[in-house]
Amino acid sequence: MAEYMTKYIGVEFEGIVAAVLKFGLFVQLDNCVEGLIHISELPDFVFDEKMNIMVDKQNRVFRLGQKVKIKVKNADMKKRVIDFVLA
Repeated sequence: MAEYMTKYIGVEFEGIVAAVLKFGLFVQLDNCVEGLIHISELPDFVFDEKMNIMVDKQNRVFRLGQKVKIKVKNADMKKRVIDFVLA
C-alpha cells in the first residue's frame, strides 16, 4: 500500500477515523489504505483516554468513525508506513 500511495503524495482524500490512540489518528480511505496522522501534526489536541477521543481547547473532537479530509504527507516503502496530515 505504501508503494501505491507514493504517487499520491500531496493529494487530498476523505477518510474515516479507524483508531484514536495517544500518538495519533489512524485514518482509512475508501481504497482501504490506512495511514497515521501523528500527534505532532495535531498540536492543539490531547488524547482523552477515558472517552477515547482527541480534543482541543475549542472542544473540536476527533472520534472513531468520524469523516476527515486528509492529505498524503509521506509513503515509505521500507518502513511500510503512510503518513497523513489534516487537509
